[in-house]
Amino acid sequence: MRKKVRTAAMVILAVLLFVLSSVSLVGMNSPSQSGGAIRNVSPVLICISSVSEFENNITTMETWQGTLMDRNGFWDIQQINVTVYYPNSTVAVEMSWSNPMFLPASQPALSDNDIVVWKISPSTIGYLAGYTYPPNATTGTYRIIVSGNDEKDRAVFEDTTLVYTTHKISFKSGWNLVALPLQPKTRYTAELLMKEIEGATRIARWDKATQRYVSHIKALPINNFYIEPGEGYFVYVEKDSQFNLKGIIPPSLTINMAQGWNLVSIPVKYCAEEVCNLTGSTRVTMFNETTQFLVTHIKYFPTNNFIAEKDRGYFVKVENKCVWTPVM
Repeated sequence: MRKKVRTAAMVILAVLLFVLSSVSLVGMNSPSQSGGAIRNVSPVLICISSVSEFENNITTMETWQGTLMDRNGFWDIQQINVTVYYPNSTVAVEMSWSNPMFLPASQPALSDNDIVVWKISPSTIGYLAGYTYPPNATTGTYRIIVSGNDEKDRAVFEDTTLVYTTHKISFKSGWNLVALPLQPKTRYTAELLMKEIEGATRIARWDKATQRYVSHIKALPINNFYIEPGEGYFVYVEKDSQFNLKGIIPPSLTINMAQGWNLVSIPVKYCAEEVCNLTGSTRVTMFNETTQFLVTHIKYFPTNNFIAEKDRGYFVKVENKCVWTPVM
């Protein structure tokens, strides 16, 4: 009798196991097909932000805002980080926010150098980060990286902020030999530059390939060339004036020199003899705006060993073409 009961029980158990396994196979898909009970998600970061522009000596606060959500529509972000990098890629500031027990339903007040987070909807959270630039901030391109973390992965957004400085270039009545010491906010053509220099009527560049001048006369459509950092330009003005150039300090400057005379900028305070030694040149020539004459230094001779100014242009004569990268 016991043996019959045991046999019947084993049969019933086998039938139940078969039914349960059949239900599992028919009624449930794998997590990779439907999401199931296992979620392996990565957050998706949507950032509402624009490239910002400031001048140096910054005291204002810059903010970024956006939404963070994961690909399954859940708002289980555990942490938000904001890192601001200086132009030389070192860290200027780091901020982070960790998930508290409760998220407010509206945007809370933002304190300096901090992050606030709030719940926008069941599937979205908002964030706001504030950062005040240090006094006399280094000019250049700042990178801002915002990341959102859940327990699995990270999403990254990259934004840039350009911190501009200004440089005043003085012009005397007559010809002036000048250069751009900054990478300008706007890429100038000869015509656009003359519109910002009071009294300017002509600009001439030196074509190192042909060893000839190329001139642009104001309001005429021909020879409206670009004004580039690293090159020198003759500018004719009818009266003394000044020009405020806005831009960033170039992190590096490469000057390609052809055999013969080249009209270049010298962004470092080198004396003429140092320029000869660094570039392999035999002569360096400056222009005296007061006398309207060229002044030349010949290599190894002690006379006319002038100091270069970063907003002036200079003729440099080399025996062989070369590439010069001044140490900024």
